[in-house]
Amino acid sequence: MISWSTDLPVEVLTSEDVERMIEEKIRKATETLPTQQTCSEIIAEISKLRTEISEMTKRIENLSTAAAVQPSPSRPVEEALKEELGQLAEALEMRRQGDQLVIRPLRYLGMRDFRLVSDAVRRHGGFWHRMNRVFIVKGSG
Repeated sequence: MISWSTDLPVEVLTSEDVERMIEEKIRKATETLPTQQTCSEIIAEISKLRTEISEMTKRIENLSTAAAVQPSPSRPVEEALKEELGQLAEALEMRRQGDQLVIRPLRYLGMRDFRLVSDAVRRHGGFWHRMNRVFIVKGSG
């Protein structure tokens, strides 16, 4: 025979109480879901951001390939770069390929040295070619 302890609280829920609790949970869950309007606003914002990213990418490409201040023709670019970079020039291989100067790092430059080389190359109208991992100065001959 089972004896029930009278000092334990027992809560009895009616079916109406259970239905009300479930309806309340569903209502709270649906309040946090985005509406059709907010979904379309999010889609519009994503589309706008994609367009802006595309425009920025084009601007960046134009800036990286745009001709900067060209050095005076009296002095070859290699000499000017070697002078500007000092000992850092020893970490670079400079060679001509057609009408351009290709500069390949011989070792990992690190952020500081890479920035120094990049700035010097840019001053001579060059840019960093990410795919080939070289600096290129076009028309430097």
